[in-house]
Amino acid sequence: VHAGARLEGLLVQKGFGMHLLAPKDLRIYTQLQGGQVLQRQSVPYVQDLELLFNRLKQIFDGVSMTEKRGLLCVQVSSVVWVLKQTAEYVVVEWSSDPIADMVADSVLAVLLQLDQTPRLPTRPLSLTNTPNGTSVIDSAEDSSQEPVAEKDIVTLLLRDIFGNESVSDSKGEVANQADECDSDCAIGTVTVIVIDGVEAIIDHETNTVTSEDDAFKGKVQRALQRIRYALL
Repeated sequence: VHAGARLEGLLVQKGFGMHLLAPKDLRIYTQLQGGQVLQRQSVPYVQDLELLFNRLKQIFDGVSMTEKRGLLCVQVSSVVWVLKQTAEYVVVEWSSDPIADMVADSVLAVLLQLDQTPRLPTRPLSLTNTPNGTSVIDSAEDSSQEPVAEKDIVTLLLRDIFGNESVSDSKGEVANQADECDSDCAIGTVTVIVIDGVEAIIDHETNTVTSEDDAFKGKVQRALQRIRYALL
C-alpha cells in the first residue's frame, strides 16, 4: 500500500491491538459474523401495479416490472421491491442500508398517496391509435357516459402530477382562451392546466392537447399517456 492510499474496512479492537479487516475476513480472524437486515412492510393498496409503476418511473431511474417468488412486483433501482401480495395490500422489501432506506421511504410515500385516490374502474378498456397519432380509450360500455367518469379520474391524477391549484376542470375559467379549443368542446369534457402563465387544454372527448407552448404541450401529453396506460 503506497503512502496516501485510502483504506477501507472494519476496525476491530482485540485485546490491546487494533486491526483493520476486510468484511469477508471478519469471521476468519474473529468470532464475529456479518449480517444483513431484510426489511418487509405490508402496505394497504387496492390500485393496479401499473399505476404505481408509471408513478415511480417519473421519480426514479431503473424502474421495471418483474416477478419475485411467483408474485408480480415493481423493482426500483435494484434495491427495493414492491410485491402484489393480495388485491388489498402490497409488501415492500429491501435490504437495509442508507440508500435503500431512503428509496424505500419514497416508495412508501407514493403508495400511501396513491391509496388515497378513488379506486380505478375495473371495466375492460383498450387503447386505440387513430390515424393522426392520438391515443383514444375504447370501452364496451355505453360511450355516452364514459367521458365524464373517466375524466374525473384523469383530472384527479393530473392534479397529483401538476398540483391541485394548476389544474381546473371548468371550461368557464378559460373562456377567453376558447380559440385554442376545438369548437366541439363541451363543458365538462375539458381539463385546463396552467403553470407560470402557460396553458394547456385537454379535450377528453377527442383526447387531444392544445397549447401555444410546444414544450409544455409535450409534457402534458406524456403525463396523459402514462395515465391512459395505467387505466388499461
